[in-house]
Amino acid sequence: MIACSLLALLVAGPAPGATLSGTVRESPEGGPIESAVVVAYDLRLDYHYTLTDADGNWEIDGVEAGAWRLRVQAPGNENRVSRFYPATRDYCSAQLLWLDEQETADGLDVDLEAGGELAGTLVDQQGNPVADATVQADGVDATVTGLYRSASTDSQGNFLIRGLDATATESTGWTCQVSVDGWPGQLLGDPPVYDDNDAQVYRVGAGGHVDVGTIHLLDGISVGGQVRGPDGPVPEATVYAYAAGQILTEQTDAEGRFDAVGLPPGSVLLWASATGIATTYYPNLDRPDQYVDVLGEGEVRDDLDMDAPAEAILEIHFTGAEAGVRAMLYNSTYNVAKGSSSDDEGVVALHGLYGGTYTLYAWGYPVDRVNTWVDAVDGEPTPFTIPEGETTRLDVDLGPGARLSGTLHDDFGAPVYGASISVTPTSGDTWSTVSEHDGSWSIGGLPAGPWRVEFSYGAYCAQDPDYVSLVWPGVPDSSRAEAVVLAEGEHREALDVVMPRDDDHDGMSDRWEVSNGLDPSRDDSAEDPDGDGVSNLDEYLLGTDPNQKDAAGGGCGCGSAARPRLPWLALLGLLLVGQRRRRR
Repeated sequence: MIACSLLALLVAGPAPGATLSGTVRESPEGGPIESAVVVAYDLRLDYHYTLTDADGNWEIDGVEAGAWRLRVQAPGNENRVSRFYPATRDYCSAQLLWLDEQETADGLDVDLEAGGELAGTLVDQQGNPVADATVQADGVDATVTGLYRSASTDSQGNFLIRGLDATATESTGWTCQVSVDGWPGQLLGDPPVYDDNDAQVYRVGAGGHVDVGTIHLLDGISVGGQVRGPDGPVPEATVYAYAAGQILTEQTDAEGRFDAVGLPPGSVLLWASATGIATTYYPNLDRPDQYVDVLGEGEVRDDLDMDAPAEAILEIHFTGAEAGVRAMLYNSTYNVAKGSSSDDEGVVALHGLYGGTYTLYAWGYPVDRVNTWVDAVDGEPTPFTIPEGETTRLDVDLGPGARLSGTLHDDFGAPVYGASISVTPTSGDTWSTVSEHDGSWSIGGLPAGPWRVEFSYGAYCAQDPDYVSLVWPGVPDSSRAEAVVLAEGEHREALDVVMPRDDDHDGMSDRWEVSNGLDPSRDDSAEDPDGDGVSNLDEYLLGTDPNQKDAAGGGCGCGSAARPRLPWLALLGLLLVGQRRRRR
């Protein structure tokens, strides 16, 4: 199920594009539902949303041309289930609404049935009510996986979650997680637990009401101590305490003390940062290396002091650059990094550093500079030393960055939006981006040299449009890839590619399948209608006829129609692709 964080509704005038509208009502009563959230998702899960008015009416303007699905969620005070249009629980089962530019699709009405309710009371270990806690019910059955509803406790600790999805003949299972300041996150039960696998499942039927009773929340553990710098206690330092997947952020007081209350029991990692001191991990380390076991429920440790040295500062001056260059500094084990963007003078200042050995990566593409490890040798970073407690200036000339750009359209002429474009050098990192609504794409900051360019899509739902994966110059057979060779700072435009539609997701063009008597509505890629030992997919990649045996015989797929293979794969060898960076 799709979850999104809905911000305050912004009221604006009509925008260019298509329009969706309809009404949300109660089923079977027929009354309007006010303040229901209506979300329109496109095929790449981008979305527009609005709220229903007092009459249950809604309208979304400025929707881009293409296919859309609608989801409707009742407000928290309504005991109504959520549905995708017209009446499904699941995103992929929802009806696809195909819209042309400036088209109006109205009458998109959704009726929401009554759901179930789950109520209870939260108190602390002494029996005092816990107010302002958020209780979220998460579906655990296959039919409701990914669905959730939530409510907050009142001043008496009472909560009521409404609109849990069920039917008249089917109850559904839900677990309930609690989040509230001063207590660790936990799951309701008798007693509560920290592990999802141990959570109690509450079964709720349509129109049903389940009361979980009074739940005494677990206190968890508390950790505290003092942050000290070269000049003594450090006030207003930010302290982070992590245990068992949960993290708390606290500020030190005037004496440099902190108390982190309400973590689950476990191995605790602490670190602190403040102006003038190096970011320090407990007890006096420059990286996460020492954990403290605080394993007993209710256990308190208040002796976890941290001693921080004076900070080192690195000022990076990007010669000839301006605002927009990003830099990331890595320690010698690459488990701590600090980064920032350059100011109008091309300067990045990194504070809170320990003295030590570092490497630096820079992204220069926003200002047409190259993306690279600073002072790289054969693509590998060169370490350098930053003295403790000092300011070090580093002058970096990134040099011009090359750029690739183009467009993607399908074989019906429509732009392909949300496709992935990846570029890989003969050695080094793979870079990627996604195509925009109009099919355009661009990747910058590239060093000079040969690049392999790949285009892929990957639909989220089996019934959604898909496209054949290609390599430049727009062919499906990866062995026929041609390198794009870039000079320093070159902008290579018009890498325009036609991606064939592949709605049955079998790796073959639908049009090619139709022209060769195959079935474009199902995966028949492994079949071999001419019995020559070459599958339909391999025939497609080779450009041979799937209905005529290979003239060379033997099923090798290397007869008269076979094409010469280019040496790209040999050039790449056993390429180990590094970290993938995404550009938009």
